Amino acid sequence: MKNLINKHKNIIIVCILFIIITLITTVIFIEKKKENNANNNEELIFKAIGYIVKEKKENGYGNNEEDYQVFIDYHLLGIDEKDNEKYVYMWVLVETCYVKDKELRISERSSMLPYKFTLKNNIIINSEIPKDGGMYEASTRKIFPKKIAKKILSYKASYKKERVKVEEEIKKHYSYLQAN
Repeated sequence: MKNLINKHKNIIIVCILFIIITLITTVIFIEKKKENNANNNEELIFKAIGYIVKEKKENGYGNNEEDYQVFIDYHLLGIDEKDNEKYVYMWVLVETCYVKDKELRISERSSMLPYKFTLKNNIIINSEIPKDGGMYEASTRKIFPKKIAKKILSYKASYKKERVKVEEEIKKHYSYLQAN
């Protein structure tokens, strides 16, 4: 009888150890997956920002001027994956600056817009922004998933608040103009 009780105790201890090991392994797996997703998200964001910078450098007002730079701040609104494509939704502030006659010039083509980036094989194949004016709401609803469109259409951004980071970057980059 005593052997039977000891045998049951041993089985219970083994089962408890198995459950504990399984739980620890599961937690580690979940954390690793979160870490990989975060790294992947950072890579996708980096690609999206690089895409905007490249586009502005190629087509931007003032891009032939001295020390032409693109400054960006953003808010990630979401990332989706469907049919071997990834979609990155961001609210992006873009400010372009250059130097003319030894003075800082801020481009008149600054923008603060929601973007949808489409990636296939981790390469951006398309970017979309809503139309302006009276078509803004309808085009936003067409481009973005319902949940993201709702965020965008209710977004009450303070342009000054959003510009703080960008203004600091601009001041830092062009600090050499103050010395002259």
